[in-house]
Amino acid sequence: MKYKVLITTSGTGTRLGDITKYTNKSLVKVGKKPVISYIIEAYPKNTQLVVTLGYFGNQVREFIEMVYPDRKIEFVQVDKYEGVGTSLGYSMLQAKNYLQCPFIYHACDTIVMEQHIPSPSTNWIGGYKGDGSSHYASFDIVDGKIKEIYDKGYLNPDYLHIGLIGIKNYQEFWINLDNNYKKNPNDSTLNDVIALNAMFKENIDFKVINFKKWYDIGNVESLQKARQDINDSFYILDKLGESIFIFDKFVVKFFSDEKLVKQRVARAKILKGLVPAIESSTKNFYKYKYAKGDLFSDVANPSDFNKFLNWSKNKLWKVTNEASSENFKQICHDFYYKKTIERIDKFLESRSIIDQSNTINGEKIPPIKDILKLVNFEELCNADQTMFHGDFILDNIIKTKKGYSLLDWRQNFVGY
Repeated sequence: MKYKVLITTSGTGTRLGDITKYTNKSLVKVGKKPVISYIIEAYPKNTQLVVTLGYFGNQVREFIEMVYPDRKIEFVQVDKYEGVGTSLGYSMLQAKNYLQCPFIYHACDTIVMEQHIPSPSTNWIGGYKGDGSSHYASFDIVDGKIKEIYDKGYLNPDYLHIGLIGIKNYQEFWINLDNNYKKNPNDSTLNDVIALNAMFKENIDFKVINFKKWYDIGNVESLQKARQDINDSFYILDKLGESIFIFDKFVVKFFSDEKLVKQRVARAKILKGLVPAIESSTKNFYKYKYAKGDLFSDVANPSDFNKFLNWSKNKLWKVTNEASSENFKQICHDFYYKKTIERIDKFLESRSIIDQSNTINGEKIPPIKDILKLVNFEELCNADQTMFHGDFILDNIIKTKKGYSLLDWRQNFVGY
């Protein structure tokens, strides 16, 4: 049947703490991809999607348009998504005019692993049999029917409400949600459950779809569980404000700092042929071709490593003059000294550590900043200019059939 899918990404995702400090909850990584990818890819390609935008909405739109250009997607800008007068129900109502047909509501923090999500040819509610009713709404089946969805804290329910519903009777759904909104526009608890409970009272039937594998990424604990079960064969350190998403034919890199994206794209042009070819970029993302080959750290041996050094000498370490000698020296100072000091200060502050002398393994060790005074940064910053890659470790190098592909190149020295 013809229907649409509503995905609400407008909320701030505060339960995830610092994880959503620089990005939207739907772009949080699980396995190789962000949550939104699991949701979009759960539906046939010809399915019309309606996505609400709010908190870091520009990032959500950029990502979807870059990765899924062949999908049918309507974006709805939510004017209020934090503070008084905001709620899930309010965001849903912002998309009401786009959903005057049967539709599925799929919460942006819900991942289900079933291969087929049924169409809303009948009304249905996605349920999960398991513990956790203290954290989630839930419901029982009485005489084959759902009578009510309970608030968090209900003991021993038949199912947990997972934030995935099919709505055939869309007119009744919108009428009930709109009526409850008008009663109290500032009700922050307004959501789909309120409209569903009103529909139950009107004797509108809903069946249960039992999803056997469901992951909620809306809080830190459940996100960790999802990441354990949906793991990534590539070990990549999580960083705030930075992510890497790996697809079958391409890789997408995210930076919350738009300047870094612009500089990395510029640097990739200089390193053409040495790094994967960039296919497209936006303010916060760039997309490059997947480099096929072996991770060099897995296959390197003395003979191959010697070949790699010769390859680097011929292809990479070429003398260049991108900056004046004075500018280059300042750039090196900022990169080697200033950046090191900034990282040390951040580490000490985050752990409430005082930089002072300590005894380690029986040896008296001076404060770390005293140790740094022993480093001859003047000599270090007087190096000759050559082409460079950046994070030159074997885990960032792919051995290909034709040579090597360098990953995770650095943006420094661009624009001087």
